[in-house]
Amino acid sequence: MSTKTGITSLMMASRCGHLDIVKALLKQGKSVDFTAKDGWTALMQACFVGNIEIVEVLLANKASASMINIEGRTALAIAESNKHYNIIHTIANHLIKVGNMGVEPNSTGYC
Repeated sequence: MSTKTGITSLMMASRCGHLDIVKALLKQGKSVDFTAKDGWTALMQACFVGNIEIVEVLLANKASASMINIEGRTALAIAESNKHYNIIHTIANHLIKVGNMGVEPNSTGYC
């Protein structure tokens, strides 16, 4: 379910810090990378408010750290602009780990 602006329950739970709800929604199979009309994702919402636990859960569930919203900002840029240094570190390490700007390689090691 989403609002007129496309904000989903996963995005709201991520922004409001409801870790238990985020986990339950992901377990139900909710799309981790669904975007609202403004291009924001659940990961961007968690980065905006500085919730490291939710950022870690979303990344563990294959949230893309390389998606860009309509303002041209990624989750990393949102964390940077809000000075959430622990999240900046977490996302930067994630991007290094998965490589290719956040695109996970397939089983052969190639994209």
